[in-house]
Amino acid sequence: MAIISLAPAGTIGIVKDLPPAELTPEAWSDGRNIRFKDGGLGPFKDSRDIGISFPTQPIWTLPAHRTASGFASWLFMGTNKAYAYSIGSVVDITRAAGDYTGSTYNRWSGGHLGGCTVVNNGVDVPQVWVSPDTAVKLQDLPNWPSGIRAKVLRAHKQFLVALNVTKSGIKYRNMVKWSHPADPGNVPVSWDETDPTKDCGEHTLSETPGEVVDCLALRDLNIIYKEDSVWGMQFIGGTFIFRFYPMFLDFGMPKPDCAVEFGQGMHFVFTGSDLKVHDGQTAASVVSGRMRRILTGLSEAQLKSAFVVRNAPENEVWFCWRQRTDTTVAADIAMVYNWVDKTLTLKDLPDYRFIASGPIDLPGTGVNSWATAHKAWADNHESWGVATVVQAMPRMIGLGAGKVDWVDSQVTSTQPGFLERVNLGVVMRAGRPPDMSTTKLLTRVWPRVSGKAGEVLIITLGGSDEVNKAPVWEEPQRFILGTDTFVDGVISAKLFAIRIESTSGSQWVFSGADADIIPVGL
Repeated sequence: MAIISLAPAGTIGIVKDLPPAELTPEAWSDGRNIRFKDGGLGPFKDSRDIGISFPTQPIWTLPAHRTASGFASWLFMGTNKAYAYSIGSVVDITRAAGDYTGSTYNRWSGGHLGGCTVVNNGVDVPQVWVSPDTAVKLQDLPNWPSGIRAKVLRAHKQFLVALNVTKSGIKYRNMVKWSHPADPGNVPVSWDETDPTKDCGEHTLSETPGEVVDCLALRDLNIIYKEDSVWGMQFIGGTFIFRFYPMFLDFGMPKPDCAVEFGQGMHFVFTGSDLKVHDGQTAASVVSGRMRRILTGLSEAQLKSAFVVRNAPENEVWFCWRQRTDTTVAADIAMVYNWVDKTLTLKDLPDYRFIASGPIDLPGTGVNSWATAHKAWADNHESWGVATVVQAMPRMIGLGAGKVDWVDSQVTSTQPGFLERVNLGVVMRAGRPPDMSTTKLLTRVWPRVSGKAGEVLIITLGGSDEVNKAPVWEEPQRFILGTDTFVDGVISAKLFAIRIESTSGSQWVFSGADADIIPVGL
């Protein structure tokens, strides 16, 4: 008997750009709906329909400020309507002047400025929610210049920043326009760049041909993303107010909401064909040689659904887009990057129009008690008499078809998932590379899995005698946690394969497997 490590754990994730035989022993060659974390792997959590319904479908959302009663409020924006949500209450707060005139393709943008929440769809006058109160409607942004529209509007420090500006019907796609700084609790008093008594201004980033797409804070800077480059916008005061300078001229960003800040002063960016992280000085791909091929060649229709969101509790950022080539503007898949473990995986999504991250107060997220219990004693893994959710914790809120989900939030995992590694060579001698040339016999595998007793995994073993040849699989075997400790097989091969499947149940963690393998010939 020779006990040899067989299956990889969770230190690299899925690698689809390279042939399986060229992967290191720690990588998986295929998979879906399995996350990597803390050196192990397991299923994603189920999402919860939080019971919010709207007369019309929202397409974009933004966490707002807390109400006077202390509850977190959110804005939900549709093509024509605006809604406010606070602890179970949904109110139409569309402007008094009437519906908005955007379309499905006019994604909203916005941000927070001195206690006010500002949103913009690029078609109508930007809107401001001056108080996070469901009794207060949105209104046209005061002092916004007549005849001007902006494709994107964001807040930076005490300024509002308008990008990709149209003046009197003439498009200035490279223009960055900023307001006079706003006093706390108020909106800017002017946008007039010709007034010497104000700190308003305009700057055209014409050094590269791509149009301005979006901007996002990074520490003290405002990072401006064009289609083909990345620029810094730094407050310097004085005559020029802001300094503009190039950061990266070899990549940009194709659509708004395709960058997010994570960790300590880092941006995660979808460039149109790559996923990069940068700190404003150096940038690196996190998918090159791993999953970049999936991102190359995406169509314009697929990118209309693209956005990036941070899943802070799991140290993840999700790039979401539409994999299917149809006309639906909704993301159906996410590429998930864990910025601590540096792992990559894929997750199916149920057609989310958008996902945003922020604190939200939900009915039933208070303290566990007998009155609120909804599970059997044996099935409840939470503690009695303590808060079930930290209210200030950012959560991912997803806009599905006719529903709003608290994404990746439950203790259950009912979404089918699998991981697979084929053409796996095993290390037969310490200090030597994996052996791919001699025939070996595998008779037993001991998976290292922790989780609730009774949960079932399906484990399938296989093997092949040629590099990059599809394996011959044995019959799938049920592996019951708390009951089984191994699965048997009789596989004579030069290279091995293992597949782990999960269909439903509670959370489990796989941290590797050992196998009984002996050499039997050339």
